[in-house]
Amino acid sequence: MRIIIKFLKSMLKKKSLECYVISHKPIILITYWFDFLKNQSEIFKTIPHNRNVYFLYQSGWYKDKRDVDKIQKEIAIFKNIYPKTKYIFLCNSIEENEFFLENDLTSIFCNQNAFIDEKRYKIKPKIKKKYDAIYLARITPFKRHELAIKVKNLLLIGSFTQNEEEHYQHIMKILPDAKWIEKVFSFRVAQYMNQAKVGLCLSAIEGAMFVSAEYLLSGIPIVSTISVGGRDALFNSRFVKIVKDNPEAVANGIEEMIKKDIDPEYIRSETIQRMKEHREKFINLIQEIYDKEMINRKFKDDWKKVFVHKMGLRCGVSFNTYKKKILKKGFIIRNLKLDYSV
Repeated sequence: MRIIIKFLKSMLKKKSLECYVISHKPIILITYWFDFLKNQSEIFKTIPHNRNVYFLYQSGWYKDKRDVDKIQKEIAIFKNIYPKTKYIFLCNSIEENEFFLENDLTSIFCNQNAFIDEKRYKIKPKIKKKYDAIYLARITPFKRHELAIKVKNLLLIGSFTQNEEEHYQHIMKILPDAKWIEKVFSFRVAQYMNQAKVGLCLSAIEGAMFVSAEYLLSGIPIVSTISVGGRDALFNSRFVKIVKDNPEAVANGIEEMIKKDIDPEYIRSETIQRMKEHREKFINLIQEIYDKEMINRKFKDDWKKVFVHKMGLRCGVSFNTYKKKILKKGFIIRNLKLDYSV
């Protein structure tokens, strides 16, 4: 099974976008900062350098002050070589945004979880609740599965790398009664989330953690430890319990949320409302670029054509799907390239 999964991942990786085209006029691209650095040579070879090109960056993993200081120096080099390129960062937390602004970098607080397609995660009332809690997370140390050792009826979904094999064995040893599934395809995730009463978020630091929003869109409350990285941007204290970093607190938090018996539709609708607030920030940002470039168009009218799940990043959807939806004559996507021929 693991061999099949690796093969499918490799196939998807070959087809998935490293950046997504928001607009062809003006040229606006969105990508992860890490992916941009990894592919900068190819990207800079293929974008035009005689006109403004706007790069929007999602943070991915949490960026602290030292990270942002380093980014500021890298941006200064890029600006010197490619003066027509513009760099804008979409930060997952207010704190992260402040670090960028302090370094005179252009940024806004616009959480990446707002770009999850809510239609993929639905409440399924006919599905029986089989588990007290679900933790969908890679089996890796920073996810801190050990904090779930007091949870009685637990579903784990997550794979691990060869380097994480020893850690996986350790987690299976301390959580012998947990049901573990290595991989679930994305279109089946909500099916499993609806089998659980509570979703777990146990890391102390990472990025915005897409899964945290996926729990909420599936109508299940969350028990989370204190964290940095931005996953709390969509949280509401009525259906998210923040607990201390110990197994007893996690188990007690789960019991408390189960007893509350919160309406799943309420959880979902409130989460979507918060997502819309961040989407509105994004729409306003693009409109500012349109206005600056004297483009007589309203981006809010383009939004439905532009919006795709996670903005097309790292989610293994073929190029042609996106090209049909947004790319105009002159753009051809080949592998990592954006060939601008007009």
